[in-house]
Amino acid sequence: MKSNIIHIVVRIVILILSWILALPMAYSYLDYTAPDRRCGTGDVGPIFFLITLFSFLWFVAMIIEAIILNKKKKIVKRNINLIIIGCLAILFLICTLLP
Repeated sequence: MKSNIIHIVVRIVILILSWILALPMAYSYLDYTAPDRRCGTGDVGPIFFLITLFSFLWFVAMIIEAIILNKKKKIVKRNINLIIIGCLAILFLICTLLP
């Protein structure tokens, strides 16, 4: 049971760290020195793109890990991975569909 909780926490921490890594990368695309630079929705483009890209890569890694865990007959950890993927996918869909 304790190893399953550690499994969950490690996967969530990796996702959060990937988002934290995406933010400075996205901010590096913004040019704050341009005289005609306007704030607004254009700034969210690189941030949204990189966070989405890193989240997608995390989802793919979790699916690959679930396949590997299935072959190793670690069914509980495989199910944990699939539940985490499903919950976060539903959360992303809810956040995108809200006005």
